[in-house]
Amino acid sequence: AEGLPYVAVTTIALVMFKRLGMSNTEITFYSSLIALPWVIKPLWAPFIEAIGTKRKWNLVLELLMALCFLFIGYTINLKEVTLWSLFAFWILAFCSATHSISSTILYRINTSSKTRKILDNMCRNFFYLAGLAGTGLMVMFAVGLETYHRNIRHSWSLTFYILGFIFGAIFVYHLFFL
Repeated sequence: AEGLPYVAVTTIALVMFKRLGMSNTEITFYSSLIALPWVIKPLWAPFIEAIGTKRKWNLVLELLMALCFLFIGYTINLKEVTLWSLFAFWILAFCSATHSISSTILYRINTSSKTRKILDNMCRNFFYLAGLAGTGLMVMFAVGLETYHRNIRHSWSLTFYILGFIFGAIFVYHLFFL
């Protein structure tokens, strides 16, 4: 749940913007803007630690991230794709950075130090797996759809809808098992 939004914002978005015809200069500028929340997340970490339960934070943020993925899928077909998708990517990045804070706190609170060592390796491996799934599978899926449908916008829109449904499933799973 932490790795997929990060990969979507830092990698998948760049490929999508390039396929939609954006210049490298624009992509570089916009990618630095949408990745900013991970850089400045220590500024609001104390707020997350002090207010509410970490389970509620995680659930709300996962639902918001699912909605952001769906909104990105919707915005790709708009004329103002750059403005709206960048807005949605920035919200997604902010939610993802905040989710990283709350899930780390929740994880630290609910595990012993012995269990934590094992789980740290699992978390790291799942983060890498999210990178492979996002960068590899989702980009391959989108480009494959482009080839089949011959419609770049529709292909990327469908890809982000699928990411939204995947994240919605993660939310539902955590609703019952977190």
